[in-house]
Amino acid sequence: AIWAQREPLWLRSRRGMGSGAVRGHSAQVAPVDPLDAASLVAVGRAQSSAAAFPAPAADNEDSTAAAAAAPPHGGDAGSGSGGRDVGSGGECLLLLERVHGVAGQRLCVRAAAEREDDGAILGCVAEWPPKHGREAPAWFSARPLGLPAAAARAAVLRLEVWDRRRLLGSLSAPLRQLPRATGIRLGLEARAAKAGGPCGISFQVLDTEGVSRRRTVFLVRHAESVWNRAQQKLHLHKLIRSDDHPLSAVGREQAEALAARLGTPGLHVAEPAAAPLLRPDAVYCSPLTRALQTAVIALGPLAAAPGGPRELVLMASARERQNRGGRDTRSTKLGAAVLEGALGELRRLYAGAPGARPLEDFARLRYDVEEVREPWWCETARESEAQLQTRLADFMARLLYSPHHTVIVVGHSHFFREVFRRFLSEDFAASSPGFAEELRRKKLANCGVVRLELDSHRGLEGGPIVAARCVLGTGLVPEGGGCGAQAPAPAAEPASSSAASVSEPASSSATIAGAGPAKAS
Repeated sequence: AIWAQREPLWLRSRRGMGSGAVRGHSAQVAPVDPLDAASLVAVGRAQSSAAAFPAPAADNEDSTAAAAAAPPHGGDAGSGSGGRDVGSGGECLLLLERVHGVAGQRLCVRAAAEREDDGAILGCVAEWPPKHGREAPAWFSARPLGLPAAAARAAVLRLEVWDRRRLLGSLSAPLRQLPRATGIRLGLEARAAKAGGPCGISFQVLDTEGVSRRRTVFLVRHAESVWNRAQQKLHLHKLIRSDDHPLSAVGREQAEALAARLGTPGLHVAEPAAAPLLRPDAVYCSPLTRALQTAVIALGPLAAAPGGPRELVLMASARERQNRGGRDTRSTKLGAAVLEGALGELRRLYAGAPGARPLEDFARLRYDVEEVREPWWCETARESEAQLQTRLADFMARLLYSPHHTVIVVGHSHFFREVFRRFLSEDFAASSPGFAEELRRKKLANCGVVRLELDSHRGLEGGPIVAARCVLGTGLVPEGGGCGAQAPAPAAEPASSSAASVSEPASSSATIAGAGPAKAS
């Protein structure tokens, strides 16, 4: 390999220029050992968030066959033979899976497509938020590279791993040689390697033609927590020094009521807008205990049913926003310990009822804990605006570029409100100004459900939420208001969408927004 000094992607993207080519050495990266987790933990990530994408027929079968037969740089070009050549009518996406064997405190990854002849950046520089580098940090989210997939034939993929402002490793590989919609593992030329294994990076090259343009997402707020209850009773002194509070007895009743409502015969006829909620393709959940308990109690029967996803994915980016003094948004548990903590609290909640349905559902489900192997909470006193906006972008990118058509996310009121503030489309806000304002200003009630329609072709900055409506009698409550559900408001149709109706009144690496005093979440 011929090596040349080059400027990093973040500097070159600001200057709008490139430099000479650098190639990385390839090596197959050894898989991470499965969690020592009992039977509840899914071993590894059985399929990444792009594994279900179709691989359209390639325009050039010869180059596809050559790529499959001779992976670039002699490494493992994929986990299967179903990959296809890059290049069709969509936009080029990169799905980052994980980094292996690179030593660093806070690892982030940047990627760009470069022109082969002079290294100039084509499109944009994609960036993934920092992760702890103690083991093999995982992202499992996609970003657009800012160029048509067809143009990627003449481009070189450049990947860089950073620890703050220190470049730790990089590689370059011709995009025309990389199969599409197939797991790829390539070695990194690393400046800071861990002992005991090669440095590498796992990713997939995707095409937006393989991504459904429209998808349905249901946001579900957790049931009442003991912190919520204490706030209402002004009994915060007992909880102020503890982390990650579980559900209260009232919260258990709320989650059970939602489960009963979802199990009502004929619900899909009585409330068609809620029908897709009954057959989700995937269920994501904040790793905080109150959200995980709510998911198991309220959605466990659906997820564990025949034909259901049978798995909950713990989604670190769906955790609550951390305001100053808000210890309820922090945890001390990693990996399988997150599940053990939630199960212990669930057993306490159902003390005296060892055969309760939620306990059975908890044991029947499997849990993807890839994103919570390393510290996943904010370790500072509060989450900064830049940190929040980076996490919002990661959250929305996961939903926009998911292969799943119908997704449920169980999370938190303040974080969901930030999602509305950043990703509601201008067309929706113009067609339903009152409801749009309420979504940005008020909170979902405990166990409230709002249905969203997302348009992936709008991207992160184009207002991808094109429709929204409250379902199942959900109401919006003011800050500090009650937790009960309210009657649903009348529906309205968004100007830009012929799909779902709406009812009552926000660069993949962008950073903006602010924090205030600690509030109920």
